[in-house]
Amino acid sequence: MIETHEKIRHLATNGSSAEELSLLFKTKLNQSVTDHIPHKIAKQKDSLPWLTPNMPEKELFGGAFSAFLPDGAKDVSDFRQIPDNQEVFTHAETDQSVIIEIMEHVEGGDDVAIKTHFEDLAQGNDVSPQDSEIIHSEQISDDKLSSEHFDSAWYILGQQNVAKFNEVAKNTISIHMGLIRLSEFESDVLITFNDPVNIDPSSSSHHAVPTHCIRWSVEDFKQLLMSFKLHDTGIFGV
Repeated sequence: MIETHEKIRHLATNGSSAEELSLLFKTKLNQSVTDHIPHKIAKQKDSLPWLTPNMPEKELFGGAFSAFLPDGAKDVSDFRQIPDNQEVFTHAETDQSVIIEIMEHVEGGDDVAIKTHFEDLAQGNDVSPQDSEIIHSEQISDDKLSSEHFDSAWYILGQQNVAKFNEVAKNTISIHMGLIRLSEFESDVLITFNDPVNIDPSSSSHHAVPTHCIRWSVEDFKQLLMSFKLHDTGIFGV
């Protein structure tokens, strides 16, 4: 089963440099989960009327999945190594990021899975329980999903106060999380949009954002989540 890589989530959340992240990956990862995935896939021609037409569709995990990404998303794997169970994208001018992860299936109901994954994220970000909370969760209706293999999908809104590395200053991050459950393949897919809403002036993440910058929105994230499609079940070794 694919392992969880908590540290990369912590670094991507805090807008770390390529040099900082590259230190994590001095050894070659043992095996790619995309070894059995064809490089080209037949595009589904589904009509998705709730999507913005000009959002670019991106093949993920070697073509096993795809989704419509927010405008200007930079693929972090183009300039640094990323764990095989993750796809990481950053905003070109802000500290916003999107992380897509294939995770081990959490046993129990959806409420247990939501709580477990959110708490795991907080632990990976070195966030104490009092600095982490789930504010809202809602199930996404089946007619808004893009794959018949998904048991259920949830949108979760939370908030965490995250300190970058060992800094005292804490930044308030809105956590928009999508949880897609695939019990057939003993997996959960976690799609996390990290949206800093308050950066402490003393934090190393504090920097001026150009006035012309267009930040990613919650609607951008929800469109990504609802467009997420599974094309090749071979990624799960079946």
